[in-house]
Amino acid sequence: QKQPTHRRLGKAERAQQGRLKLHHLFLNRSLLRFGNDEPRLRSGEPLMETFIDRYIAQRSEQRGETKMLLRQIERKFGALSQPVRDRITQADSETLLEWSERILEAQSLDQLLH
Repeated sequence: QKQPTHRRLGKAERAQQGRLKLHHLFLNRSLLRFGNDEPRLRSGEPLMETFIDRYIAQRSEQRGETKMLLRQIERKFGALSQPVRDRITQADSETLLEWSERILEAQSLDQLLH
């Protein structure tokens, strides 16, 4: 018989697992009431409305982080090519945070983004 092979989870997979655990924890502890067949939080807010509000706020915050980082990079290294600009605008929040810390010591754009 073959033994099942286990593979180590990558960084993205571990992060996704963590988000799912937090999501389940959030749902289990936060949902208390149902009004008009709609799940509600303890605060009385409808769950979907709260989720959508958080998502919009998170996207807005990420756009602000991206805009600030682009501005800092252009100020330090000059105008950016479109592929570099696209790479930065498509980066996730964790990567943007990493680059925003790295820009303080990076001597080149290549050093910053790698």
